[in-house]
Amino acid sequence: MTPRALAWHITDTHDYFVSESSVYHILKAHDLITSPQFTVMSASDKFQHPTGLVHELWQSDAWP
Repeated sequence: MTPRALAWHITDTHDYFVSESSVYHILKAHDLITSPQFTVMSASDKFQHPTGLVHELWQSDAWP
């Protein structure tokens, strides 16, 4: 279980509040934290598709 899920379970079933960060620190102190299941992306030194004109920069904005 994740620290968030454990904190939620303890709070709901035992009527005792414990924060997610406290659960994380306790698990880490007992060496029970597993490695993350995601890959961390790093920033590149340059854009893959660099712009050539000033107004092309507007195209790099992300709109929903």
